[in-house]
Amino acid sequence: MTKEAYIRAVMRNLRLPRKIKKRIKNDLLSDFTARMEAGETQEQIIKDMGTPDRVAAEFHENFAGQLLPQRTPLDWFLLIAGILFGAIALLKVLGEVLLPAVLSALFAGGPAFPEDVAIIGGADGPTAVFVTGSLAIGSIQWIGILLPLLLCALFVGAYLWHRRKRKSSIS
Repeated sequence: MTKEAYIRAVMRNLRLPRKIKKRIKNDLLSDFTARMEAGETQEQIIKDMGTPDRVAAEFHENFAGQLLPQRTPLDWFLLIAGILFGAIALLKVLGEVLLPAVLSALFAGGPAFPEDVAIIGGADGPTAVFVTGSLAIGSIQWIGILLPLLLCALFVGAYLWHRRKRKSSIS
């Protein structure tokens, strides 16, 4: 195992804030560099330090007050569901609002929407105007955009609440 792979393995096992993990990584790199300059090999240093699990456990003991809770299956479900519904809302906005406007601006010479078409007059009676759609902004299926956004906010909010609740129960 190389020193980079070893340090990556230690970092993966740490449940500490990013700032502390960065400092630990720099300290481990410095230790490796100093010991290699003193004539030790990577294999000797790794054997002397111990397994990445043991090194991470030692750091957890030293920083016991700052440990982050492990993610549970519920955390992963809430987080993935929130991201999924956020992506659905983004795709709907792109597909129903931005893409038609851009395409019509490029190919039709202006931002015209299909809902702006109307029929004027008729062959069998007085002239009348039949509007085939409402204004473009009003004709978008807003429920199709707002519902995924609301679900995204709900799942991400539940995830953050659950994490805060678990973090406060650990302290």
